[in-house]
Amino acid sequence: MKHFQKSRVVLGIFLAVAMSRADGQSTTEYEKSRTQRITPAPGSAQGSGAPSDRTARAGKTAPAWDLKGWSDGTERQLKDYRSRVVVLDFWGIWCRPCYQMIPVMKELEEEFSQQNVVFLSVHTAGSDPGNVMEVMERHEWSIPTGFDRGTRPGDGATSGIFGITGYPSMVLIGHDGKIVFNSAEDGADENRDKTMLEYKEVCHELGIGWPITIENYRTTAAMAEDLNRLAIEIYRRKIKLALQRINVSVISIKANGATELDGIPVVLEQEDDLMLSNRVIIRAMKTTPLSKVTAAVEAAKAAGATEISVTAVTRDTSRPQGHSN
Repeated sequence: MKHFQKSRVVLGIFLAVAMSRADGQSTTEYEKSRTQRITPAPGSAQGSGAPSDRTARAGKTAPAWDLKGWSDGTERQLKDYRSRVVVLDFWGIWCRPCYQMIPVMKELEEEFSQQNVVFLSVHTAGSDPGNVMEVMERHEWSIPTGFDRGTRPGDGATSGIFGITGYPSMVLIGHDGKIVFNSAEDGADENRDKTMLEYKEVCHELGIGWPITIENYRTTAAMAEDLNRLAIEIYRRKIKLALQRINVSVISIKANGATELDGIPVVLEQEDDLMLSNRVIIRAMKTTPLSKVTAAVEAAKAAGATEISVTAVTRDTSRPQGHSN
């Protein structure tokens, strides 16, 4: 643990975070945040935390995770959250900055609890699940947590699939299964200046001085409070952006009777907990049996849709022209 208690500047949650020395001394420089971004995973091939070629980038379909199990014993797959926004928090109990993310994630989870957002976390490989759950209980953090497959933090299967090499990291997945945001990308050389400009602008809106350095604060606690405010606001905006993309759900019924929800194949009759937006558009071929259309309407009603419209189309298409992805 002493290695992680040394002074370092972290851009983990894509923020410059000053960490105190074990002896009480503190240092932080804005320029250091350009090279020391996140706490590297022990055993990682990319200790700098820079995104690798394997990074699951924004706009790409999110890969399936590979986990040993979940903290609550319930098996989960990404496809289980079709039509929902998924927030994945990658962390580890060995990672000191990760503890600063816990109150951030708890506040965001509470804020979006009544919306189509699900919060999950992935813990690095190699830790005893019992120890992880003990830490979570101590921090009163009940988020479902998956345990990465592997023998040490640096060789986790899921972390590798998503291109995560530094912690904490966050991946935001949209309702269509595509990645909206991966914090590993923000640390890339080509994105760093843009990222810092974004943080600077948000700080200005929140009334927080920039850059955030320990020299500008009387205590590290005061600095940490502003960092949390900044983190919450940035994540809030990312999540809201993802939610804006699901203000309309589109059910398409193909000529052969097959059904898609927002371009993803689905069997409505087998969906016990269908997640839809309040507004639903049902697109059906003119040759589609009425029973299929009726079933789609009933499924939408059962899912809580308040505005349902049926449109006849002349060719198979999963989304109406001009509908944003």
